[in-house]
Amino acid sequence: MVRMKVRLPLLFCALASGGVLGGVGLSVLHAQTKPPAFYVADFELMDPEGIKPHREEFLSTLEPFGGRFIVRGGTVAKLEGDAPKGRFIVIAFDNVDKAMAWYNSAAYSALRSYRQKSGRTDAFVIEGTANQ
Repeated sequence: MVRMKVRLPLLFCALASGGVLGGVGLSVLHAQTKPPAFYVADFELMDPEGIKPHREEFLSTLEPFGGRFIVRGGTVAKLEGDAPKGRFIVIAFDNVDKAMAWYNSAAYSALRSYRQKSGRTDAFVIEGTANQ
């Protein structure tokens, strides 16, 4: 009978630990399945001199947030509607949270005004589809 009293609390402790570990594992798995996000912009340059500070520091703002270029300029073949008027840019992030954190970061906020003063931009953050 004494053995039963000792084993029962151990059993409850083991079950509780398993539940906690399972919950942590599930939340990590859920975080990994968040869909990727893409910063998409059409940038029409008006002032080549004014954009220089932005160009020099831009890449360093992406690194802490895992941003990586998918498209950076290049030739656009118009299929339907209006083609971009400037350079078309697509930057991939692991998820919308990281994309928005980059866009609102102090480092990028300090550079944004150079881009805004140097040209016209249409920009969006788009949630992609979850990797399967």
